[in-house]
Amino acid sequence: MKRFDYIYWGAPITTDAFAQLDRAQAAGATLASAFDAKYKYVAGDISTSGGWQPLTATTPGNGFITRVKEQAPLTTAVATATINVKFEGTANNGDVTVPVSFVNGTPTSARNNNLLANPYPSSIDADKFLTGNSSLLDGVIYLWKAQTTNDGAAQLYTNADYIAYTKAGSTADSGTGTDVAFTGKIASGQGFKVKALGTGNALFTNCMRVVDSNSQFYRLNDFATNTTETVDRFKMNLQTSTGIANQVLVAYLPQTTFAYDYMYDAELFSVSPTKMYSVLDNDTKKLAINARPSFENTDEVTIGFTKETAANTQMSFNIVEKEGLFASNQIPIYLYDNELNVYHDFATGVYTFTTTSQENNTRFKIVYQNALLGNDNFNTNFTSTTLNDKVLKVNSKVTIDEVKVFDMTGRLVLNVAAENNAISFAADFNHAVGVYIVKVKLTNGQIITSKLINK
Repeated sequence: MKRFDYIYWGAPITTDAFAQLDRAQAAGATLASAFDAKYKYVAGDISTSGGWQPLTATTPGNGFITRVKEQAPLTTAVATATINVKFEGTANNGDVTVPVSFVNGTPTSARNNNLLANPYPSSIDADKFLTGNSSLLDGVIYLWKAQTTNDGAAQLYTNADYIAYTKAGSTADSGTGTDVAFTGKIASGQGFKVKALGTGNALFTNCMRVVDSNSQFYRLNDFATNTTETVDRFKMNLQTSTGIANQVLVAYLPQTTFAYDYMYDAELFSVSPTKMYSVLDNDTKKLAINARPSFENTDEVTIGFTKETAANTQMSFNIVEKEGLFASNQIPIYLYDNELNVYHDFATGVYTFTTTSQENNTRFKIVYQNALLGNDNFNTNFTSTTLNDKVLKVNSKVTIDEVKVFDMTGRLVLNVAAENNAISFAADFNHAVGVYIVKVKLTNGQIITSKLINK
């Protein structure tokens, strides 16, 4: 940690551990009391005092935050050290209930966000926790991170944010720090926020506990994705010229809809003025995770953004971590810029633009077909592909970059780069009889897809 860093966490013992927090000591330090500020978050009725309040006691399952004190060896803006904290007492076991609060009549209030923490000395499975509390919580876990490290001078973060995790996956930190895959296992003592759908008691049980997988305690910006299951999904990154970054996850699942699906969709939970999000279909909800029904190439996903000032700002979008149907560019992913009437194929790289808009929810869409190409006409007029006598041939009026061929299971069976300035291509094709998908990438970035039968 650095001086003035914040940590979101909780105590894994049955008794009040508040006094034990004063034992915290930085590695190499001669003094304890490594934290100079401790806070809890009070959710619920906005007519009462609440929000961040001084922490005076710890209770099982309730989260809190602490700030690292400026004392040796953390006396400069760049010095770092491990903070060692030892808890003594009986570890929590069995059912742990934690009251959560809700602002009646105001479902969008920030005061519906409750700060919890894993109460056990083992990790817990996030999916099991969300499922077990599905009638009370909206099915998202938010983990705090800093988009940028604090300046080491006055606890100031340029931007702060939360990742979102649902059964569809998680967004990731694409800003500072090293990405570490989030496995969906919440480590012992890890603090996290949830959004209440009503007032009641959140429940932790031994059935949610996991053997091992207890090494990922997130404290700053070490997040990526749940990689334990292959899903048809991808992530889109925002990067600005000033280093601001965040991410949106788009996932296609047979059990989800275009409406807001609890346990799968996640609203953007961010205090940063500059950010990107997906807009829920026929709604105004700004999403960090957009879970949609099984994939159709006619689908369109609206992308919006806000930024801090009306100054002309350079921003970039990029697609990363493609899985399932989108792996290996099997399905092309385009960004349609309605303002410029441009389709950008992310297979060719990042899309960069400048804008003075402080908010725009109509300019961009993710699509999977390039309407300007008029795919059938484009294939007829500019390219042709044939597969005869175990020879694949491609002819084009635009120079060819590479040719890829997939079988109907999505397995890549041929991947060949064309020679410089080639407008024709031929290759032996000694593969089984069947239907194959041929993807021809041209040097202008366009990708032409066709189905051929190998007889």
